[in-house]
Amino acid sequence: MRLWLAAFLTATALILVGCPPVRGESVVKPVYEGISGSELVQLMQDWGYRADLDQDGEGDPRIQSSTGGLNFVVHFYECQPDGAEPVCGSLSVGAVFEGAVNHGVDSMNHWNALNRFGKAYRADNGDLWVEMDIALEGGISEANLRDWLAWWEAVLGKFARHIDW
Repeated sequence: MRLWLAAFLTATALILVGCPPVRGESVVKPVYEGISGSELVQLMQDWGYRADLDQDGEGDPRIQSSTGGLNFVVHFYECQPDGAEPVCGSLSVGAVFEGAVNHGVDSMNHWNALNRFGKAYRADNGDLWVEMDIALEGGISEANLRDWLAWWEAVLGKFARHIDW
């Protein structure tokens, strides 16, 4: 009886305290319903990106980064105060191609018609832009955020080839 009681108490203690994951089990990672600039910077750096945090003209976080020799910016939207820094509900990643003069509206329309991810447009000043958005409403995993940036890398490279950059 004592042996059974000891085994029961040991098992109960392990359940209450928590056990380390068994080999092959994954550790549960957070689901983000909003993200701060410093949280995304840390994730991006963990994934091998350069990520420099600053603020846009409205005081929202902004991250400057690059991939494949192409610079891009992560903009934060729907930001709410939450302690030391705002937590934001959606993100947009974008890149500008200044002086790409051989591509007009027809070229941007062609891109948009053939590509599901990444919208392209010519700004009023003539610069070409490509952007991609993501909303965090309802929650998004770290793996989904990483996948979004992987799609962005593909979009950015493909767009640069589209405009012969």
